Amino acid sequence: ASGYEFSYIRAARSAVDQGFAPLVAFPDLEAVYRSRELPALFQNRVMPTSRPEYPSFVRELGLEVDTTPMDILARSGGLRRTDELEVFAPPHVSSDGTRTMHVLARAVRHIPHAEEAIAGLSAGTQLLVAADYQNDKAAHARLLRTADARLVGYLPDYLAAEVEKWPLSAQKELRVVVDRVNLPPAPTSQRLLCRVELPAGCNVLSGEEYLPIAADATRVAA
Repeated sequence: ASGYEFSYIRAARSAVDQGFAPLVAFPDLEAVYRSRELPALFQNRVMPTSRPEYPSFVRELGLEVDTTPMDILARSGGLRRTDELEVFAPPHVSSDGTRTMHVLARAVRHIPHAEEAIAGLSAGTQLLVAADYQNDKAAHARLLRTADARLVGYLPDYLAAEVEKWPLSAQKELRVVVDRVNLPPAPTSQRLLCRVELPAGCNVLSGEEYLPIAADATRVAA
């Protein structure tokens, strides 16, 4: 059957202990919510196709104009200024077993000269990943830099937290490649789209905390 399903993962339980309140549209942590239409909470995070800037918006995400709302959410994160919710997807597994993720570089506007450095990049350029241990907000943060040490952004926090769990030897094998550079007037949040290639044997989004609470929920963890 076609449609959509929402359920909480086990990490939500510990999040509640830290002050997280269940979403108004999905108040029961133990329930599975199913619908034929994409719930409004997520639909409102997708630009309407009627907007004149819609074609350029999806191209900046490296997608086709006829792509699905879920694909758009997975690339854009569905981020809004009014809350801290973010949407992300497990890695894509190709026929040869290669696992990749597409992510937008974060905090570009907060890094001096990052936009100038990004403007000089081209698709296929490899970026280096550096730990940012002195980051006051997240010690697991991972910076992205060019070969000549110019900083261009951060990995998304959810991915950086997963990379932190790997052995150091595996972290060194993480490969991040420029997929697309979006110059102004594209927003800085979409300035740099990267393709992340995961090392063999290194899992992300697959721990116990990513399993659904409800026994009859669909498992989507990597």
